[in-house]
Amino acid sequence: MEEKLKKWFDELTIPRPELSNMPICPFAKSVIKSQEYTIQETNLDIITSQVNNADVQLYRVCIFYLLDYELYGEETLEAKTKELNLAFRDSNKLILDNDPRSPFTIKGITTNFPDCYLWVVQDLADLLSKSNSLKLTTYYNHWTEEQLEGLAEWRNHTKI
Repeated sequence: MEEKLKKWFDELTIPRPELSNMPICPFAKSVIKSQEYTIQETNLDIITSQVNNADVQLYRVCIFYLLDYELYGEETLEAKTKELNLAFRDSNKLILDNDPRSPFTIKGITTNFPDCYLWVVQDLADLLSKSNSLKLTTYYNHWTEEQLEGLAEWRNHTKI
């Protein structure tokens, strides 16, 4: 699974004409190049402990993949993500999820990892800083109103 994830990382860094020649994830390339990420398999019994132990200062992106995600409803996993964000609200960690059954598209480009469910743990302050710098570009011009509202929720750490 790690090799598939690394291939997906490459896709996230390709400049896209549909996005004003910006990549899906404008900051992924530097994280990949500096190897400031970690990838671990998880399950519902250990994800809380893994997030607790995730060092978002050493690894700017901590990815936990759930292979048997299809055993759970989308609502169950979304509730787990909210639970994790509540639990780690004061730890400056933000947990984003990625469910292949619920595609996130920007200008027709699907951004999800297609092979399993992911929890992506990042330093909230770092993520906010990067997100705010993107506001100075045309990056968010390609997002729908609903996507921008969701972005505002996690920026304010209220989607928990």
